[in-house]
Amino acid sequence: MAISNYSDFKDSSWEKYAETASWVLQPGAGSKTVYVKFRSSGTGKTTEVVSGKIILVSLESPQEEAKAEPETSKDSVEDEATDGCALTPGSAYKTSSSYGVFYVTDDCTKVPFKNPTVFYTYFNSWNEVKVTTKLGSLKNDPLDFMPFGPKFDPKYGALVKIVKDPKVYLLLGNKKYWITDETVFTSLKYQWDWIEDIDKALLDKYETAGEITDTSKHPDNTLIKYKNSPKVYKLLEGKKSWITTEEAFKELGYRFDRVVTVLDSEVYEDGPDIE
Repeated sequence: MAISNYSDFKDSSWEKYAETASWVLQPGAGSKTVYVKFRSSGTGKTTEVVSGKIILVSLESPQEEAKAEPETSKDSVEDEATDGCALTPGSAYKTSSSYGVFYVTDDCTKVPFKNPTVFYTYFNSWNEVKVTTKLGSLKNDPLDFMPFGPKFDPKYGALVKIVKDPKVYLLLGNKKYWITDETVFTSLKYQWDWIEDIDKALLDKYETAGEITDTSKHPDNTLIKYKNSPKVYKLLEGKKSWITTEEAFKELGYRFDRVVTVLDSEVYEDGPDIE
């Protein structure tokens, strides 16, 4: 599913479905609209966008607001300047009168965390958020959203990129494969909305395993299925091995929403089943 404050979902990434989810609204009083859409893990099809309005008629006083928000570290209410920046890059900050939490970049700009899921891919606890009076001295980063951080687990078969580089990578196990151009990407039946923005520190954890340039077949370890069959296969040494049960699929840490539906003309010899 994806949740956003914008109808074009510009601040959102796909995340695992949950019956309930925490969400941070746009700041200030007035009418707020939250947009939600869902995607099938089996077919990859996306639902129509659902939206709902919330009207915030008044704001709590700073004292009341501070009581309601997550605890923050009392040992680091203020930070010393670091290399010319008023705050420490790589840290999270807020003011005493606002719920908003911001990340300080290496360029000494601030970027808002727009949902708790992304926050926890950088930090382990809200206690790591520091309260400061200097947040206003930092410029807003042009990016305006945080990609998934170093603690994020994209799972097997994810398609990822970093925000400052257009290169798209396929993650298989602990390796990353660069999909060299748009023609290769579309020919291999990958979907553009599968791409997730991640932090460079996360991408660097994966071993570089070469480029994907062949449009006639998928690389080893890719998960595939055929249009008119529910069977999911893993490609191993040029052969397709059927993953026989959903339990086996989940135990291996795979993602149903990253199974590639291939053409019937893309034929592989049968390998041993995976049970």
